[in-house]
Order: sequence, then C-alpha cells, then structure tokens
Amino acid sequence: MTIKLTTSACYMAGLMNRTAERGKVAISTGKSAIEERFLEIAVKKLKVDPTKITIAEGSIGMRNVYFYHSRIAKELQEIREKELFLFKRVNEFSRSYIAGMFDSSGHLQKGSITINGLSPKDRLMLENLGIRTLDKRIVNPRLLLEMIKGYTVFKDLGN
Repeated sequence: MTIKLTTSACYMAGLMNRTAERGKVAISTGKSAIEERFLEIAVKKLKVDPTKITIAEGSIGMRNVYFYHSRIAKELQEIREKELFLFKRVNEFSRSYIAGMFDSSGHLQKGSITINGLSPKDRLMLENLGIRTLDKRIVNPRLLLEMIKGYTVFKDLGN
C-alpha cells in the first residue's frame, strides 16, 4: 500500500460507497457538510484535480459526488479490506474510519444508532474496539458517539 495512513484517508475509506465501480471514489449524500468534507479531503489531502470531480443530482434530496482515480480508489479499498488489522485499537485512525462509516450510513434517532450496510467484518472490527452491534444497530451508542466526537462532520451529536 503506497497511500500514507492518515486520518483523512481513513475517514475517506469509511465514507466512500462500498458498491462503487472499480477505480471510482464516490459518495451519495443529502448532507452538504459531508459533501464539503469529501471535496476538501479529495482536493487538499489526496491531491485530486478539482476539475476531475463530478457532482450530480441523485434521487430526491441526494447528490452523487465522485471522481475516478484507480490508484486512490485501490488504496482506499485496501484500507477497508485490512480494517481488522489496521483498526485493532481506539486511536485517531480507527476513530476517523468509524466516523466516515457513521457519516456515510449512520442514523441517530432518539438515542439509538444504526449504521446501514455493516458487513460481518465491519461488525467484528467494531466489536474488537468495544462497540457492541446487533445487525446494523449499535448496542452501546454512547460509546460510539464518544469515540467519533471531533472526527465526524456532525458537531452536535449526543447533546
């Protein structure tokens, strides 16, 4: 892996669509803060040419933001594939990765948290970090919120 493991790369790996085609780094979001963070990391940290980034209207209230870059897509995919090895401890890298997962697919409603699309490997990684899961539901939401505070784009979680 040639990409330097940074909090930005970890966040982006957690955030990006898991079903994107080969060579594509993409998100679908209805939240402008997530879109802005994706663009900031892509341009400033990953050095993607801004003219290569596409923003398209998606389904109701959603926007698709993506770029094609085979090396970056492969390296971010490698982070995801190695999540059990890379994220064994609670540190800034695992917090960033989990924040990306939450920002991409998480929902907080009445003190309950779900993260859609969790694979068995994702659940095992979370369990190894002390976050209990039951399918897509987080059993100990307060711990997850404490873990991602300051790493997610949402500033008012759990308040």
